[in-house]
Amino acid sequence: MESRGHVALVFTPGVSSFPRYTRFDDTKADLQLALEFRGNDGGIRFRLAGEYTSFGKIGELSFKYDFFDGFFFRPFLGVGVGVASINPDAAIRAAGSASAGIDLYLGRDFFLTGEVKQRLFMEGTDGSAHGLVTSERKQTSFLAGMGFYFF
Repeated sequence: MESRGHVALVFTPGVSSFPRYTRFDDTKADLQLALEFRGNDGGIRFRLAGEYTSFGKIGELSFKYDFFDGFFFRPFLGVGVGVASINPDAAIRAAGSASAGIDLYLGRDFFLTGEVKQRLFMEGTDGSAHGLVTSERKQTSFLAGMGFYFF
């Protein structure tokens, strides 16, 4: 069995709708950069991502699962947790996301990717709930880009 890369740089520009995920007429540019880690075999991936949008900045830890590992066409599902600083209240708050997408491997360590991600934000840290109340503000992102396993 041929060895494969374990650490990838993933670059995925796209668009996001905010503050509601049901409105796409107000989408704005979005950019996500991530480091993705994988083992020697299996479809589980761990991703550290930073996302910059017109409404704020987001840092996220996520797990994704590539189906059909070893095949060039790999649909995936992902789930993540992180922190966000979103306008107009730039206080740090918790965030959670779920995503689905497709990785298209053009080589053992190079792939194109497309992803739809929905994210919920928590209210600020003030008040009796200590930031665990879900905010009305939500985000939907459509991202497309590429990744390269370099190590």
